[in-house]
Amino acid sequence: MTGSILYTALGYKVIIELKRYIEQMFKDNKSRKDVENLIYKFFTALDESGKNTAYYKEKLSAMSDAKFKSYFQNMFKNDKAYLTLSVTDYENDLTMEEIEAAAKVINVPLFEYVSLPHITMDKERVVVTKEPVPVGYIPEKRTQQTIKFALL
Repeated sequence: MTGSILYTALGYKVIIELKRYIEQMFKDNKSRKDVENLIYKFFTALDESGKNTAYYKEKLSAMSDAKFKSYFQNMFKNDKAYLTLSVTDYENDLTMEEIEAAAKVINVPLFEYVSLPHITMDKERVVVTKEPVPVGYIPEKRTQQTIKFALL
């Protein structure tokens, strides 16, 4: 079974942008309650089953204010740390409607105009898509096989 590359890329985009949004909330000295409410609203939109929202409510409510702040400060320092989404195949799959709803919570566009400079190679006449297209993120990850091959 192979997951949809579109859903995967857009799912990563909203998760990565959530971290950036929360980091900005901390910089703007938003209250812990505001941060928690955003996280719950985001995961409720992204997962209609409610499992992820329940997970974060249990996890975050058990933290003291100092632990809460420390948890997020450490996450902001680590480029590979994010709040994660747990899905179960055929039980609570990620849908485009859920991705769109989560993107709306944090005001992230899923469709954008894309510049295609390689078409003309002329910086004065860059070609741009006529319509907005889906733009997502795919984390680069070297497979174990590639690493072993490179070491041989």
